[in-house]
Amino acid sequence: MAHVQPAGPFEGWAQIDEDRTDCLVLRLKETPTGELEPARLYAQVTFWRAADKVRKRPMFSIWASQTLKWADALLPRTATKFIHIGPDARARAKAGELKLTYLYRPITDQS
Repeated sequence: MAHVQPAGPFEGWAQIDEDRTDCLVLRLKETPTGELEPARLYAQVTFWRAADKVRKRPMFSIWASQTLKWADALLPRTATKFIHIGPDARARAKAGELKLTYLYRPITDQS
C-alpha cells in the first residue's frame, strides 16, 4: 500500500505504508543515459508505531531473508563486494554500452 504525498518537497511521490505492506523494495537512482548506479533491494521487517518499534509477521521476515539470499547467490559479484550485477547490465557493460559506477568510481565485474 502506498500513499501519495499531497504537498511539500515530495509532492506527487508515493510513500510505502510500512505498517500494512509486506514487500521487497527496489530503489533505483536516476542516472544519465549510458551509466548505471547500483540499485538497492531490501525489505522492511520492522516499523515504528508511535514510540514502539514493531516486528512484522515472522513468515514475512523468513520469506524476505530467503529471497534476498537467493538473489545474492544468483547474481555475480563486482569489484565492490556488496554489489552484484544483473545479466543484462553485465552484458551491456562488457559490450561498452554501459558504464557501471558507485560513488562516481567505476565498478568492474569479478566473475
